[in-house]
Amino acid sequence: MERYQQAMTTGASNNGLHEMDDPNYFEWWYFDLVTTNGTTIVIDYHASTLGNRDKIPRFFVSIYLPNGQTIKRGATLEPNAVMVSKAKCDIQYLDNRIIEDKNRIAINWRISDVTLDLTFEKQCPLLQLDDILLIEDPATKRCFNWLVAANRSKVRGSIITNNEKIDCSGVGYHDHNWGNLKLKDFISYWTWGRVLTDKHSIIFADIRERRNSIAGNLRPILFENEGELVFRGSQYHSNKKQMSLQGPPANIDLVTDISFGTTKGKITLCLDNFEQIDSIRFLYPDFENRFIRKWMISLYDLSRKNGLTFSLTDRLLRGTVYYRFMANCDLFQDQKHLSRGTALLEQMSFAS
Repeated sequence: MERYQQAMTTGASNNGLHEMDDPNYFEWWYFDLVTTNGTTIVIDYHASTLGNRDKIPRFFVSIYLPNGQTIKRGATLEPNAVMVSKAKCDIQYLDNRIIEDKNRIAINWRISDVTLDLTFEKQCPLLQLDDILLIEDPATKRCFNWLVAANRSKVRGSIITNNEKIDCSGVGYHDHNWGNLKLKDFISYWTWGRVLTDKHSIIFADIRERRNSIAGNLRPILFENEGELVFRGSQYHSNKKQMSLQGPPANIDLVTDISFGTTKGKITLCLDNFEQIDSIRFLYPDFENRFIRKWMISLYDLSRKNGLTFSLTDRLLRGTVYYRFMANCDLFQDQKHLSRGTALLEQMSFAS
């Protein structure tokens, strides 16, 4: 039986393209920001999505306004019109571009009626975080990598939507994932979270193996204090409680606090005032024949028009659900309150 090894670093920080000649190849660049007026924006560019054997690039943006309105746009891109650098984050599509230049990343992109004009300026430019190699099997060269490219950034710029310009001054985060594991065969669910305050950031994940999987449970965590990497580990203590959801399933277990020991004392993160801002269901196709795969995806999307039909189709085709939450947070060092900020959490559950 193959034995997958867990590691904390590959020693090769590279925010460029890692394309693999493998049907299970996936790769995405992720950005999020919270503006001073309370708007949350999530941006994804996928060179190849999970389970997408055709390697079709896609771009997504989700805008969560303070009044509860959500604006979501997505587009499938023409592969021949996309250029992605292997040396750094530099993604071009027609007149659109995401480009990294030293300590800044500029996003200039138009998708449908939404225009993005944003600059992420890294607030911890001296903090170099190597790739976190979550799962690897040297024998088969299968892996799942995670690069925290900008744990905390000052964001400026704007977006235009519905002919309205929205100021986007705020704080942001950026990471990058790639690999060639068929994740749903190894992972039952993963929770990811990022916490941003005026001086600190905490990035963590809780990746749970599927029963009899050889991946193992993974809990990487990073804690930064004013540009200094104070703690980096593979385990932490946490408590969870059951949260009610909008739509099936009715409940989910979410982390409410995290604690870990450092050379500067015990750090405790407390989360409260959770708000579910999104619930995304999609098919993780597992068919080698691209015509069958395309037909299954069409059937899955068509069934969304009827709740009962979609529920049955979702179970039959092993649909995947992706939740996104916002929360407030307080950070403590021993008993001393350090700072208060916001947390964005995501959880993906793979069907059995």
